[in-house]
Amino acid sequence: MSKKSILTIVNGNTATQGAIRLSFSISKSLKAHNKILFTTNTPQHTLPIIGENISRPVMDDIIDTIKEKTSEATEATLNAIDITSKEFNINKQQDVPIQEFPSYSYHKHLGNLTEIVANHGRMTDFIVVGRTNLNDDDSDASELIETAIFQTGHSVVLAPSDYSGEYEPKKIAFLWRGSLEGARALTGALPFIEQADSVCLIGNKREMPIDEMKHYFSCHRIEVQVQDLDLDNTKNVGEEIARICDDNDMDMLVMGAYVKGRLRNWIFGGLTSNVIEEIKIPILMRI
Repeated sequence: MSKKSILTIVNGNTATQGAIRLSFSISKSLKAHNKILFTTNTPQHTLPIIGENISRPVMDDIIDTIKEKTSEATEATLNAIDITSKEFNINKQQDVPIQEFPSYSYHKHLGNLTEIVANHGRMTDFIVVGRTNLNDDDSDASELIETAIFQTGHSVVLAPSDYSGEYEPKKIAFLWRGSLEGARALTGALPFIEQADSVCLIGNKREMPIDEMKHYFSCHRIEVQVQDLDLDNTKNVGEEIARICDDNDMDMLVMGAYVKGRLRNWIFGGLTSNVIEEIKIPILMRI
């Protein structure tokens, strides 16, 4: 079944432009509706994180600052949507039933970010989220990505913050570790894989069911290449994956979210820390 519903989640941070551009490009490619959701935590949900022992004047200043930043972020997001939708010649269709494909709609919901992302994210085919630099102090962005991956049940495409191209999924890299997460990521990536000319399997050849994988991809008329990489014993495995993708001009990396703890702990110090930081292509992930 083709994918017809994209949910793009933004909060006006530095990754918003990249997420919007990638989502419109995918929408055009798949002839899908792109539902753009602007969301962030309201002061009521942010202040308990900041602390309770704050004087009233200081609290009022914090609330005013948050509201002002939200207003500026909203304006910047709407401007990016307007420019990008015109570039891709995609019209806005706000009301249901959706009858024009590709098309887009804009929705703004403020409150508890986790609840909002989870509720909207469970009713879509897949999700697009921008990824900021790991050094950026953006707790909302981390919370947004965590929730999208762990609480929606759908594939999440992480867009580079500086994404500026037009998506053409001709060459896709697939990181294989023989896990359920990887299998689910493969299923979630099928709309992109079916448009591709070739797939590069990255992993330990000795542990790959290569014949079975070639048989699977041949059913989708996809050429398969295998890149041997010992994921458990390579010192800088993230950098190696990024290098392989760069050297082979890959358009997307598909991988399972191989985690035991929360995404924040995994991203900032695990298998993909260097990939997230260095790779210049979209990453499709699923748990």
